[in-house]
Amino acid sequence: MSDVYTFFSYARIDNSATHDRLRMLSEDIATQYMSMSGLKADVFFDSESISLGERWRQRIESGLVASTFLFAIISPAYMRSLWCRDELRTYLTLVGGGQSRMIVPLLLYPMEEIDRRFPGDELWNEIKELKFRSIHSLRAEERGSREWMFTVIEIASKMDEIVGPLNMSASNPESNGVGQVLLLGKSTPSGELASPAGILELQAAAENALPRLTEVAARFSHFVNQVGDEMTAATPRARQATSFKDKLAAANSLASKLEPIAEAALGASNEMRQIVADVSPGISAILGQVANSPTERADPGMQEFISNVKGMIEGIAASYESSIVFRDSMEGNKGFSRSLDRVLITLQDSLLAMVDLNAMAQAWGGIIESFEED
Repeated sequence: MSDVYTFFSYARIDNSATHDRLRMLSEDIATQYMSMSGLKADVFFDSESISLGERWRQRIESGLVASTFLFAIISPAYMRSLWCRDELRTYLTLVGGGQSRMIVPLLLYPMEEIDRRFPGDELWNEIKELKFRSIHSLRAEERGSREWMFTVIEIASKMDEIVGPLNMSASNPESNGVGQVLLLGKSTPSGELASPAGILELQAAAENALPRLTEVAARFSHFVNQVGDEMTAATPRARQATSFKDKLAAANSLASKLEPIAEAALGASNEMRQIVADVSPGISAILGQVANSPTERADPGMQEFISNVKGMIEGIAASYESSIVFRDSMEGNKGFSRSLDRVLITLQDSLLAMVDLNAMAQAWGGIIESFEED
């Protein structure tokens, strides 16, 4: 049995582009940590950790839930990957769920370049608030070189500094069960949420947010359906076009029809994101607090709160499902004209927002399922 569990979240193309260096880095960090601490570290690296025949999504979620550390290897490919964003957003939500966890962003690309490519991206802005380590020079470093080992030792040392306090916090009999939210470079005590008045305020906030979230989610789904209708209606004209001039006219016509819908969809997805951001810290903290307390869960007010959270999860999941079906068609229509590409990028931004929200919602759902099965 391992003493520490770590999860490496990365884009597979980055591991291929660096000739398997990310896998080697994950192994070396774990080995160095074991050498320093005498504790056994178990690394979840999906190409190594998922056996043939295992259900991929469930195994990923199990790895996230079990891990004390998440190493996020940040690059443009990572930021554009729906699955990578899902992993990171899920873990960010688990951080607030009452367990001691740590996020370690490792930048595989210069920060200013990611800034340039992802201006205003909410998830990237959250990552930048954490204390990160640049590893982009390791793309060309040989395993075992001086710079390689310096980076490995620095990261393993940081793990060793953190694990001791985490274990002490987890074994402290005076702990209120909420734990601490621990990020690399951040420590935010959440014990104050044990105040009954605070919990009631958070419950009321979630209760008040549900009708608005339901309305915005329905509006978002309506816009997405409109996008599908316009794409379907434009298909015959595009197929009948025989000249490049006609093809360009068809693409630009579709762009002009989609543009106001895409802007409205992005506005709705950002509105949902803001609603959830306002109530997320309280929801995560309360769910973490009641997870080990059947008595608190039996309280009628708490049961109503949990019911409201389930309603939020269902609303977000429905909006996510309505948007994900257009992901491939959006990718397939890129490159035909600049005006159409601009619209499709706006639609992609709304989809990424929904990926982030769905990951957060599913993490809440996992916490609720874990204590409802008891």
